[in-house]
Amino acid sequence: MKSLTLGGKLDEAEDLLLRVLSGDEMYGLPVDAGVVECLGLMYKNQGKFTAAKDFLRRSVEQLTEFVGVGHIATLAVLRHLAEVYVSLDRHEEAEALLRQGLGL
Repeated sequence: MKSLTLGGKLDEAEDLLLRVLSGDEMYGLPVDAGVVECLGLMYKNQGKFTAAKDFLRRSVEQLTEFVGVGHIATLAVLRHLAEVYVSLDRHEEAEALLRQGLGL
């Protein structure tokens, strides 16, 4: 199985996702939240935790507004964001996010 980084495919994907968010192609809140989440996960998997945090936070905000904090999609992104906070040694913030998702 080839890596997505080979041949610049990961860069192409990043460029496309950023173009969608730039306003060149507006699809609406659910799609935008998904695009933002994809970018956040891509950066998380590359170890770019600060960028991942910003995109995942934005996705959580959009999903919370659109479907609510208790929705499975929002909860999944909250978990990813909490993992990013742990990677940034921001454990208290990670715990707060997980508690938020549990409604505590």
